[in-house]
Amino acid sequence: MLSNIAPTSRKREPQGELGFTEQELLYIASQYGKEWKHVLITLGLKSHEIEQIQSTIEGHVDQMHEGLLKWQRKIGECKGIRDILFEAIMENGRKDVVDDFKRKYFVFEPESKKKAYSDMNEPVPTNMMPAEKCIVAGLRKIAQQSTLDFSQSERNRLCPLRVMIKAVSKVTGIVEEDNNKIFVLFYDGFTCLKGVAFGKAAMKVKEFCENDAEVILSNYGVKSADQTYTRTKFEIRLRQSTSIKKCNDRQIESVAEKRYNIEQLQNRKMEKMFASSQPVIITAIGDSNRQVEKYLREIYVKDETGRMKVNFWSNSKDEFEYEIENVIQFKHIFVDVFQNEMFLQRHDLSVVEKCDDNALHNSLLKLLDGEDPDELSYKRTSLAEIKCVRESRKKIIIESAVLTKFAKEEEMIYMQCIVKGHGPLFKKNKKGGKYFCNECKKNYVTGEKVTRIKAQFNDGSSSTWATLYTESSRLVLGDYFQIFHKMNIKKEECFSILRQIEREKRKYKLFLSIRHFEVENVLDHTVTVKSLRKCDT
Repeated sequence: MLSNIAPTSRKREPQGELGFTEQELLYIASQYGKEWKHVLITLGLKSHEIEQIQSTIEGHVDQMHEGLLKWQRKIGECKGIRDILFEAIMENGRKDVVDDFKRKYFVFEPESKKKAYSDMNEPVPTNMMPAEKCIVAGLRKIAQQSTLDFSQSERNRLCPLRVMIKAVSKVTGIVEEDNNKIFVLFYDGFTCLKGVAFGKAAMKVKEFCENDAEVILSNYGVKSADQTYTRTKFEIRLRQSTSIKKCNDRQIESVAEKRYNIEQLQNRKMEKMFASSQPVIITAIGDSNRQVEKYLREIYVKDETGRMKVNFWSNSKDEFEYEIENVIQFKHIFVDVFQNEMFLQRHDLSVVEKCDDNALHNSLLKLLDGEDPDELSYKRTSLAEIKCVRESRKKIIIESAVLTKFAKEEEMIYMQCIVKGHGPLFKKNKKGGKYFCNECKKNYVTGEKVTRIKAQFNDGSSSTWATLYTESSRLVLGDYFQIFHKMNIKKEECFSILRQIEREKRKYKLFLSIRHFEVENVLDHTVTVKSLRKCDT
């Protein structure tokens, strides 16, 4: 059937090419066997898209044909689309497919383009525009102009580049299936540009590229960059045929990036840039969740200037060696924004370094006060939906609720057994005497003082009563806590302090724990404030 496909009789010039016909794509697909996936991966199709094609269509030819059609629909009609596919095919070692296609469909290259591909040893152009935006924050610019700023017309010049390697990622993917990839961060003394290699080319890059090495690249490609992880228009594509020659003489000065605190990282000018951070302390760690191709774990970090969320991407569920209270610093962490909230993303190029300075660690430990280590395991909801929460000990977050009033309870300060899980201590003789623990069955037990107050909160959807224990009470009472926490304080004094706080109508972000219980076959629940944070407005 495929042998009967007739070639088109019209000549196709490269500058007017806006796409392929289905017959042309079917011809290309017919030249491939089980290795058809490599070309689609190079073109940018995601793993789940390829898996969907495999599950719905049988046969290598039809699968690749569908993949090429899908890619063409995604990229749309544009000049140069033919060159993109041809380069992807050649990168995977099948130049014969491109040559046969051009002969079959009468495609000719103009003389100007032939010269551009053949002039591999011409000098680097001197008329390039200055780099529009640098991909790395805080680099001191040494060179007067950048050789990494490619214009559309210069994408296929393939001039040799002298660059320094600022960072090399690990090879990701399954090596046996040749669907791995590697990222490289190149620096020319002025700006940085990201490079990427796939398949066997990734293994070659791993062998020849190392941090701080100065190399000359030739026979590389320049592709439109994935805007998800960069603010530049282009990225360098390293092929299996790319020459990577190490230079013994250093011409590019190695420059360290500036390190930023969290307040500086939250500046919108940092968006879509790789940055290095000053030391921060981990305050909360979430669970690892599978996200299509990788695992995602959210963490919170903090320094004296602020607090920020980090999306910690990894290739395996257990690829996380950090704990709460660890002091770390990031190199080449990616700064991103979602719904006006700035956050950090660990990219393959990112490096996380542990800080072993005890003095630094001790100075940052105080920042954990008021932080809930379980924050990222909470579910966000409203007070109106609390009754629908069926799981006992479920943890939820209320983004903003007003503290409306306190309950006037008889006993707000009491002694509790120091044995974990045991309850309050009692005095058999109310006029005096020793404390007694029902669980310990002892006449005297040394206890610890506990503050317990009940408060009503309203988030606009509903209101609920919640219990605040010592640490949460401390955050609500503020300067009044030390007075309130005395065992011999009069109840009238306690109520006076609480009424004063009620009048302020403060707003809090609440971290709550719900516990269900049954009384006479009736299901009820209690709400405990595990932690809270005062809202700015």
